Amino acid sequence: MIYITNPDSPIEKVPLPWSIGRIRIPHPDSLISPTTTPIKPDTSNEPIISFHSVTKIYTLESGNVTGIEEVTFDIYPGEFIAVMGPSGSGKSTLLDMMGCLDVPNNGDIWITGQNTRMMSDNQLTDLRLHTIGFIFQYFNLFPLFSALKNVQYPYVVRTGRSGDNKRAEEALTSVGLESKFWHHRPNQLSGGQQQRVAIARALVNDPPIILCDEPTGNLDTKTGKAIMDLLSYLSKHEGRTVVMVTHDPRTAEYADRIIRIVDGRVENGVS
Repeated sequence: MIYITNPDSPIEKVPLPWSIGRIRIPHPDSLISPTTTPIKPDTSNEPIISFHSVTKIYTLESGNVTGIEEVTFDIYPGEFIAVMGPSGSGKSTLLDMMGCLDVPNNGDIWITGQNTRMMSDNQLTDLRLHTIGFIFQYFNLFPLFSALKNVQYPYVVRTGRSGDNKRAEEALTSVGLESKFWHHRPNQLSGGQQQRVAIARALVNDPPIILCDEPTGNLDTKTGKAIMDLLSYLSKHEGRTVVMVTHDPRTAEYADRIIRIVDGRVENGVS
């Protein structure tokens, strides 16, 4: 039986007999000493995310503001990347560009081999639905939806199958949320439980790319570690590309590489 400790209930372990897509979450001990060989990032093939001299300028009444400037880097399938920098340095702009939530003024961004600057709004939406999962610091759950319906929503948008709960149930089970919480609304859940719902929502469409904006910023240390172990597993053992914005050096230690950004520019390359 596969299971993961529920940090919101220190003694209880949640059984995980299911999988969703490629996801098979192991016992937490095996996250430290995995019984399966970790998947190494594939740097021999084409990058899954590629920025070429990307600049984003926001036009405001008070004048132009540069979000990022002449940014160039590649991210390969299966890599776990941390994006670090001071407040206002361009980290959120970088994540928006990766997530196809915005397009650059200059330069090119390639996501799974597709140039986002050349795509229509509908094409960008389709790319997001099939390719990218988002995890936010403040969870961004629909307050009137249950946990199950929050997870189900992007799957319904992609497939049109509103009566099919199985995929959402599998996703919630895979991240260790007990079924007794599935019909609770977000305000009836702890912070750790809400973030598990958010991760399940990000995974429900089985995307190859997971983008995280301070995923442990609102969590206690113990719960944050459990969430980071889960994200690390998705990268190391499921081959997903995880890109995470963080201010926390301890959280960044989970990453394979760090992109440091200052004043909109990548500083001293990528470490």
